[in-house]
Amino acid sequence: MTEGCSRLTVTQVGGFAGNIALPPLVDLDRTRLDEAGRAAMDDACRQLSAAAQFTAAEPMIGADLGGYRVEIVGAGDETRSFSLPGSGATTNLTGQTDVPQLLAPLLALSGGSS
Repeated sequence: MTEGCSRLTVTQVGGFAGNIALPPLVDLDRTRLDEAGRAAMDDACRQLSAAAQFTAAEPMIGADLGGYRVEIVGAGDETRSFSLPGSGATTNLTGQTDVPQLLAPLLALSGGSS
């Protein structure tokens, strides 16, 4: 599904702000990106999907623990939504997945700031 994803939306959730609805940090549509942007988006879709596979089944508890809500729409319009814990809390086979670092190159593509 992540190969050639057509849309990627990542929203920051939780933390000290609680469950206040925030605008997405990343909101990308493949049709509006150049070749380099599409490659960056595909890479992020793969890495975020991989991180979701290795996220602990039991959520961490704490009032200040933030996270990310990820929605990936595949090339065939299939949608996958999942949550990831904040920076440094998601482990995969190669170590820690730093979601903010992974999203940094995408912020400029979607009009955000790092």
